[in-house]
Amino acid sequence: MLWLFLREAAALLAVGLAVGLPLAILLARFVSKLLYQVPTLDPASVAVTAALVAAGGVAASLIPARRAARVDPLIALKRD
Repeated sequence: MLWLFLREAAALLAVGLAVGLPLAILLARFVSKLLYQVPTLDPASVAVTAALVAAGGVAASLIPARRAARVDPLIALKRD
């Protein structure tokens, strides 16, 4: 059950990053004035940001996944 939740969260994160990274690259020139001594498309900054977003998403989905894994499936089915 835990793996099912985490796999679904990872798929949603992958879609979000696949949509968000190209948009961030396209919109980078608009925020270039706000950056101080950092190139607009610094690969390290983009990679670290994407990794932090992915780690935050997995951490946020881990709490409900662990809670759902503790519930007995027969009891959950009887409630529905």
